[in-house]
Amino acid sequence: MRTIFKITGFFAILLISVVANGQNENLTQTRCAGSLDVYWLNGTQNSTYFWSVSNSGGTVTLGQNTDSISVIWTNVQGTYDLSVVETDSNGCKGDAKTIAVTILPLPTVFAGNAAILCDTNSYTLFGSTASNQNTLLWSTSGTGTFSNTSILHPVYHPSAADVNTGSVTLTIIATGQANCSQVSSTIILTLITKPTVDAGSDTTICASINFSTINATANNYNNLLWTTSGTGGFGNANQLHTIYTPSVNDLAAGQVILRLIVNGNAPCLSIVDSLTLHFSPIPTVFAGNNDSICANSTYTTTLATQNNASSLIWSTSGSGTFSSANSLLTIYTPSTADKIVGQVLLKLKALGIYPCDSAISTKILHIIPSPLVEVGNNDTICSNSTYQISNASASNYSNLTWSTSGTGTFSNTGIINPIYTPSVTDITAGFVKLYLTASGNIPCSIAKDSLRLIIIQLPVVEAGINQTICVINGTQITLSGSSASNYNTLSWSTTGTGGFSNSSVLHPIYTITTADIIAGSIKFILKAYGNLPCQNIVDTITYTLTQGPTLTLSNNGPVCQGSQLSLTSNVAGATYNWTGPNGFTSTSQNPNVSSTALPIMSGIYTLNATNVTGSCPNLTGTTMVTVHSKPITSGITHY
Repeated sequence: MRTIFKITGFFAILLISVVANGQNENLTQTRCAGSLDVYWLNGTQNSTYFWSVSNSGGTVTLGQNTDSISVIWTNVQGTYDLSVVETDSNGCKGDAKTIAVTILPLPTVFAGNAAILCDTNSYTLFGSTASNQNTLLWSTSGTGTFSNTSILHPVYHPSAADVNTGSVTLTIIATGQANCSQVSSTIILTLITKPTVDAGSDTTICASINFSTINATANNYNNLLWTTSGTGGFGNANQLHTIYTPSVNDLAAGQVILRLIVNGNAPCLSIVDSLTLHFSPIPTVFAGNNDSICANSTYTTTLATQNNASSLIWSTSGSGTFSSANSLLTIYTPSTADKIVGQVLLKLKALGIYPCDSAISTKILHIIPSPLVEVGNNDTICSNSTYQISNASASNYSNLTWSTSGTGTFSNTGIINPIYTPSVTDITAGFVKLYLTASGNIPCSIAKDSLRLIIIQLPVVEAGINQTICVINGTQITLSGSSASNYNTLSWSTTGTGGFSNSSVLHPIYTITTADIIAGSIKFILKAYGNLPCQNIVDTITYTLTQGPTLTLSNNGPVCQGSQLSLTSNVAGATYNWTGPNGFTSTSQNPNVSSTALPIMSGIYTLNATNVTGSCPNLTGTTMVTVHSKPITSGITHY
């Protein structure tokens, strides 16, 4: 195998391999137009080599007939074949070996023509051109920025430093395809500082006063001109600092607009600034006529007027306060000291629109003492009482009137402390409101105060109806016939010696004692404690006591098995309910349990006797029965 090499600079690059069987490999290469390259191969001793380039695509400048040549490539873009044919020492020619070389055009670039910009205005590089490039790169000699440094027509944004320098150079570098060299081009941008202008702040002057443009400023301009929206005149409209004299029409209009036009140095444009010149007429003000108010009210400055004031300030000779001291319509609240003095001087000051002077107006405000009324604290009475009003007071009034929310009556509605008598309707409602109205001296209105009179109903209590009952020791009776209302608490007491289950409930249970039965009667006293301020109410009931029978039970036992077993009760004329062992029951007074008793009939037998004669309480008792088993005798034995 033979190989063709190419040398570019100091590097050797493998280009063609020649296979031993004589076949070519199809190798290609890319080169720049007009470039100079060296090629060689591993030659054979005593062989000669003929090199050629197709279509005049290149010229062999050195080494023809040797195994190493130099080639200068054409500037015409295209693909050309570099071929070599070997002739050995015997005069035999080998097959041509070829490499395809593609010639790329050299890059071209043009940054564009020089330009002049105004200040930091951006500049689009539309005049730049480039061809045959692989990449582009823009750079600047200043500190501005590009919208994109790798495109052909970027936008350049000059920095403030660029403007201060006065110019900036922009460079574009085009990198060729493959290994082709770079080319560059530059453009110079000249930066003109733009003009600035400030006509001054909006200003207000008093009518007929001339205005000086002393606060106007302008820089970086060619010339300037003042104009007006009115009909006044400038001392010199082309001077920065001049005098403007308003016309009658200007003053009538109330304002004019003064414009300062500044023409910049080319290519910068003209710029305009303006100020509004206001004309202020002299202010007028009227605080209103002298007036009077009640001491418990405030005063609204309804009749005050003003014209041509920039702001208002109310003040007082007293120590009261204004809801808004800077408003024409405001509310004055007199202080305690104002009320004691009885009047204050109110002053309204109108500040003129600068530089006009202020205007002042005053008025006297008379302060009439307001009526005062106090009826005292809420109170409580019992429903069987009248109410003496004793803590009411009033001052600064022309007359007094008492009234009620109910239907009761006053002993005298026009005095300070009358007596109030509640009606049935008042008592049923449980309360009334009592009002005292004091009519004030003009211009004061009425003053009114009230108290809530709570009416507590008197307790109602009924211990019950006197009764006669049959009892025995330990009998319990429930005092169920009692009733009570409108009370706070209840309390039962008795002349007897028994006890209550709970002496503070309406229907307690009382347990009869032997002493009660011996006494023959007892009294029960029910006391209802009233809700304050009502008194306590007591009622009494008498129970007459009759001795009831004592239940005694017995049986005929103990008995032997097989004998008759019977039960006996000593109370006659009742309803009987016997129970006992083995489910025994009977409704007889003296039942026969069995004529042939068995041991299993032993045990406790209980009688509940009801409907005992004489309305006596039910009776319950028990008796113990014993039934003995028969003896068991063994058989007789002969010895």
